[in-house]
Amino acid sequence: MKNKTRLKNGLRLVIYGLMALQIAMSFYLMVKSLNYIPSFGDTIEYLELSQSLAPDEYRPILYPLFLRLMTGITEAHYHTLTYIIQTVAALLAFFYALHVLNRRWEKPFGEGELWFFSLFGISIPIVTFMNMSVLTDSFALSALLVMGALLIECLVGDPGRFYWRWILVGLLYMVQALLRQDRLYSILIFVLLLVVGQLVRGIVRMKHHATAEVSVCQPGDFPEDRVSEPAMSDRREKDTVITGDVPTHCSGIRKWLLTLVIPVLIMLLAFGTVRFIGSKTQEPGRHGRITTNASLVLLDRIVWPHLAEHYEAMPEDIKHTISYEEAVTFDEHNNNVMYQLAAIMYERVGKEQAEEMFTDMARVVWQRDKGCVIKDIVRDIAGFVFMPQRYGARVLGITTDKPRFGWNAQCFYDSSRRGVIWTERYFSVVFALILFPLAALVCLFSKMGRRRLFVLKPFLLITVLIGLWFAVGDGAPPNERYEMIGYATGCFIMLAGLKELKSPDIVPCGYCECPF
Repeated sequence: MKNKTRLKNGLRLVIYGLMALQIAMSFYLMVKSLNYIPSFGDTIEYLELSQSLAPDEYRPILYPLFLRLMTGITEAHYHTLTYIIQTVAALLAFFYALHVLNRRWEKPFGEGELWFFSLFGISIPIVTFMNMSVLTDSFALSALLVMGALLIECLVGDPGRFYWRWILVGLLYMVQALLRQDRLYSILIFVLLLVVGQLVRGIVRMKHHATAEVSVCQPGDFPEDRVSEPAMSDRREKDTVITGDVPTHCSGIRKWLLTLVIPVLIMLLAFGTVRFIGSKTQEPGRHGRITTNASLVLLDRIVWPHLAEHYEAMPEDIKHTISYEEAVTFDEHNNNVMYQLAAIMYERVGKEQAEEMFTDMARVVWQRDKGCVIKDIVRDIAGFVFMPQRYGARVLGITTDKPRFGWNAQCFYDSSRRGVIWTERYFSVVFALILFPLAALVCLFSKMGRRRLFVLKPFLLITVLIGLWFAVGDGAPPNERYEMIGYATGCFIMLAGLKELKSPDIVPCGYCECPF
């Protein structure tokens, strides 16, 4: 037994050492980039918007306002101040999310370890790149992490703070939607599905219980040599929710209000507030972009990148409107959907006829090669969920995806080319291809590991839903900027597996009927 414990502790120290090296490499890159502005086209636009405060439908008002504040404090070094604030916000968001998860995992990690893990979270290369960029992605990820942790507390935490937590969830949803337009619907749908799913779960479980209370664990219910009395005391305080995650003192209609009506009303009120703010601050078409609609989604999700392949089968009016060479150019990059082909066709035949042509083109491609279209969509979703592993496979040459590193990383080459390359390679190989998969396997094949993994439900679901949103409904496949939540979820899964290496002093939750 002692040898087994020593082996676990030794392996844990090795993993901590690998994590510390990742943190050191990432912070070296941060220091090198503190006074450097990556050459994003979006960055230039955000700077212009911070002066004009006149965004279009793709650029909500919150980040330009933040930049206006930063430039007002220090115009010469506004970007350095921005980087520091974004990095600190990300660190605190990771810490809060880990703190909540740690409580659900029976507090296996100390506070110092949680700060260490939080530093590791912000040292994930793509997270580092976004924290050190004048872009909305860093704040959006931080808000999403805190919201995910709050949802865990809403669903299985102390019922006395139920209302305040849902109000905070609504506020964080508003922050995300006012940072990134794509979060307006995707996050709303996710939260509403989670609420309804939790309600259904509660109804099903209540059918199997004659009383509405969760049975409180008693010391006699556990083997005495495996359960500590402090753990039982802590569990008695925590297990004050019924199977529908509603306070035990509530009954009848109040239960339904707590589990469904109140959260839904809060989210819909937040949605309406964001739409109102958008209507007063955003003007569609102000910067010449093409508004996303159903026909444009068909063009992006079905026609791209198969137009040249099926060009000869297209109706004659389409071939008269666009040439084969333009079709080849269109297939080269997803941005061409919005900035090249659609704009050309709008100009040549008008918006209404162009959108009819988009539908015709999508029908031809779908009828001739629907298998390839489905494969593209599935690949987009899988690429989102398994982005760290895809990065690692790209680094080792297992896949032929190009560019070798994401375009966000390319923008940091001028700051520290060697730092970018080695930081990404190290993370991709050591963590994405070794530690993350091993941790996931531990969680899948260990009973208690699966329970810890189940606590990650909000983070896992939002990862899948945003991937699905972009792969099917938004009209643009997700790239690494949107997939940062996938990296964060992978980080949490690794820690859930790492918990298995710690010798438990108590029996993990699961021997009573509390949700986790």
